[in-house]
Amino acid sequence: MAICCRVISPSFYFCSFSCVIYVPLGLTINWSKTKIQTMLDPAPAGNQVTINGHSVEVVESFLCLGSLIDCTGDSDPEIKRRVSITRECMMALDRNIWRSHISVGTKLRFYNSCSRPIFLYGAETWAVTATAAKTSLLLISGVYAAS
Repeated sequence: MAICCRVISPSFYFCSFSCVIYVPLGLTINWSKTKIQTMLDPAPAGNQVTINGHSVEVVESFLCLGSLIDCTGDSDPEIKRRVSITRECMMALDRNIWRSHISVGTKLRFYNSCSRPIFLYGAETWAVTATAAKTSLLLISGVYAAS
């Protein structure tokens, strides 16, 4: 469970309240996986707070359903992460696919069905800046060169 809040104090209330409500239903909080992320009250990463006797880490960013959620609300860290993952995928397939004697049409279909979705996963939620859009378009069109 990850909690995003403007300041740390509402997260205490939320966790305490959720314990009271959800325990009778048989649901419990996995405290080892619980993280708190503040949006306006920047706390240095690695801080720990105690809620109901459980130690909870305060983080700047975390992965949720495969997407990176950053404390700034900016999508640039997630876009950079996706570019890196896609680049690793392309490099892994460099010798077997891209430098093979497979036809260009087959390579293009492979790129559109396998490599492009790796980059575009979660793109609907990105708040894209002009620089990020330029980088994204270059990668999607296949022109992006490793920097």
